Amino acid sequence: MKLYGLEFLRNSPEPKPTHPQNWGWEPAHPEWFVSDMPFALHGPSEVFGHAPYTLLIGNGSAEIGALTEGLREQKKAFVRVDWDEFSESSRWSLKLSSRGLVGQIHVAEKTISLNKIHSVYYEPPTSLITLERQPEIFSKVEKIFLNRWRSLVLDLHAFLPNAKWIPGYPQSILDDSQRKLAEVQIANECGFHVPETQLTQDPKEATKFLKKHKGKVLFRDLANRLVFQGDNSQTYRTELVDPKSEHWDNIIETPTVFQKYIDKKSDVRAVYVDGKILACEIDSQKNKFSKLDWREYDYANVKYRPIQLDAKTKASIRKFNKKVGLKMGSYDFAVSKSGKLYFLEMNRPGAWLFIEGLSGIPIRKALVKSL
Repeated sequence: MKLYGLEFLRNSPEPKPTHPQNWGWEPAHPEWFVSDMPFALHGPSEVFGHAPYTLLIGNGSAEIGALTEGLREQKKAFVRVDWDEFSESSRWSLKLSSRGLVGQIHVAEKTISLNKIHSVYYEPPTSLITLERQPEIFSKVEKIFLNRWRSLVLDLHAFLPNAKWIPGYPQSILDDSQRKLAEVQIANECGFHVPETQLTQDPKEATKFLKKHKGKVLFRDLANRLVFQGDNSQTYRTELVDPKSEHWDNIIETPTVFQKYIDKKSDVRAVYVDGKILACEIDSQKNKFSKLDWREYDYANVKYRPIQLDAKTKASIRKFNKKVGLKMGSYDFAVSKSGKLYFLEMNRPGAWLFIEGLSGIPIRKALVKSL
């Protein structure tokens, strides 16, 4: 089977930033970029303070570490569970009877009643992401083991009916839960400017769309930017399409999405946290690697700075988040030469600590306040 777009795939290693002292500008928190773990974690789990608690579920990520430090600073109690450590980090008990529910979690030699938890920050654990994306690499026993833990985390909200979940319930953070093609239409309904988008299986129709926009058209695989095969992953690089490509007629095999390219002045990342909106401008056009896609990271040359969005864009962000049922999301916009913002996509929740480290927008403070 021949498919259009495979030529845009590449290996996708994590970006490795150089030392900030060698950059052409100074980020807001340069110290965060000289360590893989700028915020220390104390073991696979921990309990801080006294009820009511915030429950932190995820893995040993820098974002989780940043939140534990922020919660400590504000003297807000929390229970942290590294879900990738499973029974090493926590043991659970749920008993449902005619008298109601009794739920407990045993963490760091303490037993915490689930009715003492008033908010949850959920970050998909690495093991469950891998199970979702690459099930073929696990043995039968490993799949059963992981699926039992997955069942607990996906159903946990039912046993915490009064808790606030950020970014949202685990089901809404799964890869398969995000329908990016539909979200382009949702964005349009919410009042965003959206680049003209075409889904087609007709090479002639695609060529007509390309001519209309004078060759400035991008291929968008809105199914999933990442493609996994065994232990390897690849991602689609962003490039302008070429109708003279030998692969052009392969469009007929699958619904293929094209989008008008916006000649940009810059890019914007906006982070929504439970009603609060924080944004930064990314000087993506100052470097050849990030011109088409700012995620081609060149921290040393591409500057990030805090900005304020206009009231209309903020209203559209709030409306969008309400429609998709999340309390946190990261929005990507292209800024045209005339200054108009065009919606590209919303990420659930989207990596946020490095954005704060570069730009200084206080995402962690907003999260700690909301939890």
